[in-house]
Amino acid sequence: MTDQAVYRIIDVSFVAFHVLLIGFNLSGWAWRRTRRLHFVAITATLLSWFGLGVVYGWGYCPLTDWHWDVKRALGETGLPASWVKYYLDSLTGADWDSGVVDVLVIGSGIGAFAVSLALNLRDSLRRRATDRSRSTGTGYGSAGRPSADGPASGSSKGRPGGRVTSRQGELAQGASRSPRTRH
Repeated sequence: MTDQAVYRIIDVSFVAFHVLLIGFNLSGWAWRRTRRLHFVAITATLLSWFGLGVVYGWGYCPLTDWHWDVKRALGETGLPASWVKYYLDSLTGADWDSGVVDVLVIGSGIGAFAVSLALNLRDSLRRRATDRSRSTGTGYGSAGRPSADGPASGSSKGRPGGRVTSRQGELAQGASRSPRTRH
């Protein structure tokens, strides 16, 4: 296999990974199971843009830097600073304004971070409330609402894994069931 063939494979791999990462950074907050991982990924992305950006230039992305090394090895020149601009230009045939692309990318990234932060905080508060209710036996879940089992009302006999409801308690103590009338 020639060097050019290897570089082409690496080039396609960078495109695939970058597209997947961008897609995940924009939408990974939407699924509860991926929210923590999304928060880590979007935080790392923003730290790269603004943290490493202090040294290498604002919006710096090591993936783009490495990908451009591969593209230069393949003979491409005049590569823009933005990976997104390069592929928008390539896919649409237009010459996108780099300032517009930067605003869209940064706005989308910060927006995704804000949504991820808000949802992760909400999920964390709900988990803590649920954990507290389980440890204290109050029967209250998130937001102070009674959980499905209701407040603790006695022993947990009668329902597998649950508490005895007030009606079950009455029936167990011999209370008669009052007849219901239909209207």
